[in-house]
Amino acid sequence: MKRLFFAAGMFAAVAMAAVCLSGCGGSGSSVPAEASEIVLNSIENNDFYIDIEKIKPEKNPVTSAEGSCTISIKDDILSCRLPYIGELRYSFSKKDAVALNAENVSITPKVTVRPPYKKYYALLEFTVRNKVSTEVLYFKIAVYHDGSAVVKVESQFRDPITYGGWLEERPV
Repeated sequence: MKRLFFAAGMFAAVAMAAVCLSGCGGSGSSVPAEASEIVLNSIENNDFYIDIEKIKPEKNPVTSAEGSCTISIKDDILSCRLPYIGELRYSFSKKDAVALNAENVSITPKVTVRPPYKKYYALLEFTVRNKVSTEVLYFKIAVYHDGSAVVKVESQFRDPITYGGWLEERPV
């Protein structure tokens, strides 16, 4: 799996270099080198750290995230702190079950890497089973060439919710 991921990362790096050198992106697709480097390093090292800034519940307007809202995936281990704003279709027995929090949960993501400047650059898809309830959370994380990221979470017990943020270097 790591060899496949490394090969996909290298392909993406070569493809991105080819696009950047040829100047095909146009003036509107200029991406700071630092953002591009963070995206490439994340893909190559299977290390994604996303700082969430916006929350969009299915039936409500976009709101700003307050406090520390993050998603971290390193070597197929997920840790996340995500508030949930939306309607529950199931009565959870513990108050903490409402938030979408996980700590050191092993996942098996399906990773799709595409050349930059397409719909998305990398797409991670995986499921997480909530230990408090029988809930299964379906995650789709799209990372774009400029470092922006969109996270969509669906469940059989909740309305879908989308989070928007930025891929960042992992804090020390």
